Amino acid sequence: MLMKLGVGALAGVLGLSVGAGVATQQYGTVVVRVEEKWPGGDSFTIPVPLALARVAAGFVPTSHLGEHAGDLQLASELAALVADELAAYPDTVLVEVTDRHESVLVHTTGSDLVVDVNSDHERVYVRVPLWGASQVLEALADKAH
Repeated sequence: MLMKLGVGALAGVLGLSVGAGVATQQYGTVVVRVEEKWPGGDSFTIPVPLALARVAAGFVPTSHLGEHAGDLQLASELAALVADELAAYPDTVLVEVTDRHESVLVHTTGSDLVVDVNSDHERVYVRVPLWGASQVLEALADKAH
């Protein structure tokens, strides 16, 4: 009996792991990386699977979305359009600003939008898969209607 429970639990864990992996691959992961450049400064990276954000969108109270339904619909359609267009073009720099103490680079990698800010004191890097983000916005827009 214990053997059957163990095999069943293992199958369940493997199934969830594979499902989570597929969902993460499908929607992508937002990555936020912060590095403080002074001695003893902190550095951390926060990966957020957009599949998790899509699930979380289902828990947002409808009362908080109703007045924004039109905006959410438009934002999700625009994000999907931009993601599709960016995927069709080679990687490109959208914005690049540099001065003595800071640089800001906004560029695309595939259909990901990347923002990289580098200063004397810190570096902040954010990568957002636009297609996955558009799917989260679509889920919120659907819920708002």
